[in-house]
Amino acid sequence: MYTNIQQAVASVQNAFPSIYTKDDVVKLLESIEIDSSGGGGFTKEQVLILAERLIEEVKENVNNLDSDCVDKSSAEFSLNYNEIELDSVDIDQSEIRDAVVNGLKDVIETFFEEYEEKEEEEILEEEIV
Repeated sequence: MYTNIQQAVASVQNAFPSIYTKDDVVKLLESIEIDSSGGGGFTKEQVLILAERLIEEVKENVNNLDSDCVDKSSAEFSLNYNEIELDSVDIDQSEIRDAVVNGLKDVIETFFEEYEEKEEEEILEEEIV
């Protein structure tokens, strides 16, 4: 992790090229504004709450997927002694991905809405005092 943006810029300038030009990355890094007042960041507790919400959302979305994401007609079986074994089956990965991504977006949007509301309440309380 870089301790400041200047170190990150220096690292980018010495790095191998990628699909983004070094200039693009440097401009992005230089455009980042850092709140030097010490506020505006997230606490460890807030990050852990967000992580837990994200994990629960992924679990819930995967558990709620219906059987449409499995292509039953592609299933291949084999007979092994007295047991029938499933060798392979196609899965619609895009349906799973979409369910997970949409759930994650919802959790993140809700988290930031709650965070912004809390910040607004704190500002109002400071103005009243």
